[in-house]
Amino acid sequence: PSEPNTGKYLRIVTGANSRPRKGDKPAKTGRGTDKYPVFVAVSREGKVRANTIENLKFQTIKTNLDAWVAADATIMTDEYKTYNEIGKFWKLHFRVQHGKGEFAIGDIHTNTAESFNATLKRAYVGVYHYMSRKHLLRYVSEAVFRWNHRTSNTLGRLADVLKTSEGRHMPYDALIA
Repeated sequence: PSEPNTGKYLRIVTGANSRPRKGDKPAKTGRGTDKYPVFVAVSREGKVRANTIENLKFQTIKTNLDAWVAADATIMTDEYKTYNEIGKFWKLHFRVQHGKGEFAIGDIHTNTAESFNATLKRAYVGVYHYMSRKHLLRYVSEAVFRWNHRTSNTLGRLADVLKTSEGRHMPYDALIA
């Protein structure tokens, strides 16, 4: 949907390629690396939206929030410094401080978004093993589809795949270019 959603949203920014390839020396994971950031917003009701982003700067994150989240929404984040400005633009902004061992304060948490990130990382480790920058949004979009249809039956998921793929084609040359 192109319209912003109202209600409670949670968000988290993560690096998608968080493990070194087999045989490579261990690498730093998470923020502060050269990994590709993925912006995730999850409603408390469970619907997720995700997008690859160029950097973790406030304006980049705010652009996604402006498109996805209504101004009267309640925003819940972790303590990442880029989120400091968010409270100025939305009705309410709550944060949990993971660095201090705080993961939930009653109903305030980012656990739903963290759960989606874990699903995305599990797909990376268990299925794909590598996600190129070029196709990262495709991997993320598949994870979003799976998450948003996790309670659907097989025929329902198949019908949605066919409905959303109508008129879409990716030539092999574009795939490997």
